[in-house]
Amino acid sequence: MKIHGYFVLIAALVILLAVAAGCTTPQQPAAATQAPQTQAQQATVQQAAPTAAAVRTSSAALDTTINVHRNELVCIDIQERMGIDYLYPDQQFRLEVSSAGPGTINPTISLVDKNNEFRIREVERHWDMVQKTWVYDGVVTVIRLSDITKQTQKEFRIKEQGKYYLCADDRGETGSTDTVYQVPVRLIKL
Repeated sequence: MKIHGYFVLIAALVILLAVAAGCTTPQQPAAATQAPQTQAQQATVQQAAPTAAAVRTSSAALDTTINVHRNELVCIDIQERMGIDYLYPDQQFRLEVSSAGPGTINPTISLVDKNNEFRIREVERHWDMVQKTWVYDGVVTVIRLSDITKQTQKEFRIKEQGKYYLCADDRGETGSTDTVYQVPVRLIKL
């Protein structure tokens, strides 16, 4: 009986060691069972998961054009173009605006909040000969750039959380045309 008892004890220890070794050994998939990825599949995977730095960069700046006809007002939703919900207090930006081209239009570019975006559409602007700028009675603008014959830029700070609109206004100018003029704008977060 002694031999049989030792045999059972040794067999139990071997089984316990085998089970313990099997639970602690990392499992690696066999190389033959994985299908190799093509370059197109790898590119798709890389595009589907952008890095955090790329997401911050794309949501922090706006680089677009405002398409406007002569004698027309066009406003674009900044948040929609930037892929965000709101602009927040104390955010600082630089607005850069370029001319639509020589011999085209010279619109006034205004940054307004949601309430003033409605007002700017209703108000007829008039020229202030002393200040050499267009005046919008009753409209509060965050910034306004009136001479866009060359690249112009201005820095500003958001005071209140909200939705903001960038408007290109050529109303009151003479003539009309079916031509769409492109006014390049860049909004850079500082």
